[in-house]
Amino acid sequence: MCADFRPAVVVYTKRGCPLCDGLAANLEGLEQHIDLAVSKRYIEEDSQWHARYQYDVPVLVGLTPAGDEMPIPRPSPRAAGAFLLKWLRTHYFDKLAA
Repeated sequence: MCADFRPAVVVYTKRGCPLCDGLAANLEGLEQHIDLAVSKRYIEEDSQWHARYQYDVPVLVGLTPAGDEMPIPRPSPRAAGAFLLKWLRTHYFDKLAA
């Protein structure tokens, strides 16, 4: 892994989506405890994102050191704290290290 790489996840969302807002907020809560950048991409702002994700939001992806998107299975809407961190380790951080 690149020495200057910072792990990052993206939540594909749309305005007015409570599940999206909850997932993003829970991920942002982890930023205080681990080195992780969290961002949101609103599917209404890009026609390709909209076509791809309009029926699936929230969609969670991790970014690789090359800048590629790595799909991360969507956790339970109630996932937070230690459970969400374990989820990210299993489905993102461990795969980055492999």
